[in-house]
Amino acid sequence: MGAKSPSGVRPWQNKYDAALHETDRCLLAKCIEVAEATVLVRLETIRKGANDCAEREAIVDALTNLDILKRDRLGFHKYC
Repeated sequence: MGAKSPSGVRPWQNKYDAALHETDRCLLAKCIEVAEATVLVRLETIRKGANDCAEREAIVDALTNLDILKRDRLGFHKYC
């Protein structure tokens, strides 16, 4: 799941980009769910071995942006 495609993009990035660009609110929740799952699997893989700080930072940014999408476009709110 961590291997880059010929274009240099990792599979989790494709799922993340799909969520960012989804305009249909009905499809957005599923796109976010798939993107989060894919990103979290990759993060777990990185924690177990690879030491790619740049990718780890990109993953943290992606998860933050997915949370913002959930809040702003779907009305999800985190409660303490």
